[in-house]
Amino acid sequence: IVGLGYALYYLTHGPMPSAGGNFFRHLVRFFCLVWHRLEWTGRHHIPDTGPVILASNHTTALDPFLLQAACPRQIRWLMLTSYRFKAVEFFWKIINPIFIDDSSGERANASQQVRQIVNHLKDGDILGIFPEGGLQYDHRILQPFEDGVAVTAKLGKAQLVPCLFENTPRSKMLVVHFLKPGHRRVSFGEPFTPGKKDKPEEVTAELRRRMLALAWEAQEEV
Repeated sequence: IVGLGYALYYLTHGPMPSAGGNFFRHLVRFFCLVWHRLEWTGRHHIPDTGPVILASNHTTALDPFLLQAACPRQIRWLMLTSYRFKAVEFFWKIINPIFIDDSSGERANASQQVRQIVNHLKDGDILGIFPEGGLQYDHRILQPFEDGVAVTAKLGKAQLVPCLFENTPRSKMLVVHFLKPGHRRVSFGEPFTPGKKDKPEEVTAELRRRMLALAWEAQEEV
């Protein structure tokens, strides 16, 4: 009975804001660690407190789950309202994403949305953002970065942590991303904070340089 009580306590406690969220996180970690044999390096680079942006390459639909499984803090993900299906509203309440309005197929009220994101950073949240803006699918070449990550980091006075996924499945079928077993890996680089005088394109270039450095280090280890 004591063991069952402790197990229940463990499964319902953690960095997520609700018992259901923590229970789901433990399930995700078990799935990622066992089925995908997830490993990580440099996790100590993630600041324990304060505003942080985890900026990563985007290789599969599994990436957010792998990153959350490796991160000791709750990651807030940006999500378009057009994907907020009511049938899975319970799931959105669990992961608590930051919804971005995309009325008429376009992102309306851009300045208001930026303020919304910045306010979450000022509250000390940690955000997960993919600066490429799209999946790599069947290749592993970094696409051009958007400057939105740099602008958001500057306004929110957040630390940028470059992240890199490796050994993720290469397929255009999203179901393969989840069901194909493998040996996944995510690397975390040293954090850096954009300066007041740094231009967005300079911050974006530095972020890309650091992410490429992570890829180079991984190849040397192999």
